[in-house]
Amino acid sequence: MNSVNFKYTFKILLLLSVMYVVINKDITIHIENKQYIDPNFENNPPEDTKFGIIPSIPKNSTVVGKKTSKAVEKRYNMSTILNTEAELLEIGWTKEEIDNGKEVVNKYVNKWHNKATSEMYKYGIPASIKLAQALIESDAGESRLCSTSSNHFGIKCGCTWNKKCSTGKCVNYHDDHARDRFRVYGSDDDSYRDHSLFLTDPKKSYRYGFLFKIPVSDYKSWARGLRTSGYATGKYYDAKIIKTIKILNLTKYDKTK
Repeated sequence: MNSVNFKYTFKILLLLSVMYVVINKDITIHIENKQYIDPNFENNPPEDTKFGIIPSIPKNSTVVGKKTSKAVEKRYNMSTILNTEAELLEIGWTKEEIDNGKEVVNKYVNKWHNKATSEMYKYGIPASIKLAQALIESDAGESRLCSTSSNHFGIKCGCTWNKKCSTGKCVNYHDDHARDRFRVYGSDDDSYRDHSLFLTDPKKSYRYGFLFKIPVSDYKSWARGLRTSGYATGKYYDAKIIKTIKILNLTKYDKTK
């Protein structure tokens, strides 16, 4: 094989390898993120990074349930925590919608804080972190994935989209990739336990193992660690977690025995 053919063959093999990784998304490359994070970011995020706000309802739209010529945007419960009332009113929310969203969030915390605390005692994941992740990932229990599959943490199945699910317990939803598969649970409790097992899985220690060297009381470092380890792809995932914990005072559930 001459040098020209060798180079051509090498390029083809390299291209096929890249395509395989992109399509299957089963290979995770962990690179430690050294990006500087402004310690005041969660209090004063840049104007172009306001998180949680959803698009405004068109002025000519009617209420949900009645015919309208323009789409009515979904209201997310967690927007009432991650944004101020003034911000939401400015983009078209009503006071009643804001109050309803906050009520859903508070009910979720009241329902699940004991479970989060018991999981913390057993596995070492701060209850505040678990609650904040569940609130954000499931929109306080009312996301489609949570409502239909009891998946509170957005945990993916791990099987590839072009193969049959090995467990038979996954569902396809649109996320950051059109063919992502997410785990389906038999109960909400199973989802909370699987989140603990997911983060403590020895096979994933290269990604999440360092988190368990962080004190339970240091929720900010936990939040930033989850982002840098690649738990979620959102650029400001850690800031959302930190703000959720602060606004809802979730650290009160981190008290050790």
